[in-house]
Amino acid sequence: MNTMTPQQSFYAHRCFELVIRRSKGDAFQRLFSSVMNKSNPNFVAMRPYGSLGDEKNDGYDPTTGTYYQVYAPTDPDSKLGEAASKARDDFAGLLKHWKKQSVAISNFEFAFNDEFGGSVVPVQKALDAIKQKHKVHTRPFLAKDLEKLVFKMPMDDIQEVLGFQIIQPNDIGDVDFGSLREVAESVLNSTVGYKATGKLLTPALEDKLNSNNLSAFYKDCITRAAYQTEAVEKYLGNRAPALKQTMRDCLEELYVKAKTEVHASGGGADEVMIRLTELCAPADKQLSLGIHTAVMVILAYYFESCDIFEPPNVSP
Repeated sequence: MNTMTPQQSFYAHRCFELVIRRSKGDAFQRLFSSVMNKSNPNFVAMRPYGSLGDEKNDGYDPTTGTYYQVYAPTDPDSKLGEAASKARDDFAGLLKHWKKQSVAISNFEFAFNDEFGGSVVPVQKALDAIKQKHKVHTRPFLAKDLEKLVFKMPMDDIQEVLGFQIIQPNDIGDVDFGSLREVAESVLNSTVGYKATGKLLTPALEDKLNSNNLSAFYKDCITRAAYQTEAVEKYLGNRAPALKQTMRDCLEELYVKAKTEVHASGGGADEVMIRLTELCAPADKQLSLGIHTAVMVILAYYFESCDIFEPPNVSP
């Protein structure tokens, strides 16, 4: 079991929601298999093999006769009818290829990345029909079910699934200058293709935090990090004068990229901040506490001047 504080739990759940929303197709199947392997020692993941494929079996537990089929469309809301058809077709294929195996099919779980939207009538009817006809227990295995398994795992496993170190605001201490330099260079070397719109007006920090609908967690993180923004001034002061504006433009481009991606999948301001943190961090570095702190200090520096996120009275 993990021993997260309430703040760490809040942050970890928001990170997991972002992971779910961007896990499409094969990415969701990899996420599903990773969680199942870590949470159930009896789970056997299946991968396609030549012309045989996986014979409609994306993994199973031989001790319970539970078989899983995974489905993660790019846009789950537009593929609900297709999901129901896939559940029926995949079970028919599973039955054909695995009925005579030593492990009887007792349970069929259709792992559908609903992105926390819930199951729907067509999928439920398809699974109920399978249950009635074949006397097999069926159920949809949704994002919330994967989330429950994740947060029963040890902290190290949760962090591995998320790809993040699970922080809390109190963790943001003295920034390491080496980490700050690494993050700054990562930002400056980014090329994301989103154009900056120019310098924005500077509001009070509290007004800016409130206007962007950030949670208390991130308000605390930004506020704590803002006490160390002199480190950013020191870094910039030792470089070419134009670097401050270049850094601003790069950060705004990264912010626009994060906002575009997250809003497209239904996420909010906290998910934008999580994604922006990822984009700012060096690609070859784990999001350790040192890197996390450096990212937050740089973001706080440009957040307060309104170069990232929105000014008051503008919808984020």
